[in-house]
Amino acid sequence: MPNFFTFLTLSMKKNLPLNIIQSKKSKKMALINYFLILNT
Repeated sequence: MPNFFTFLTLSMKKNLPLNIIQSKKSKKMALINYFLILNT
């Protein structure tokens, strides 16, 4: 199982550079994707 903070960090790095609004959206998507992975 991937570590959540590692997963989030990698997701954020992939999406750089981002403005504040995109960053918030990206974090939300990373969170959703993480829980989808856990539920599979």
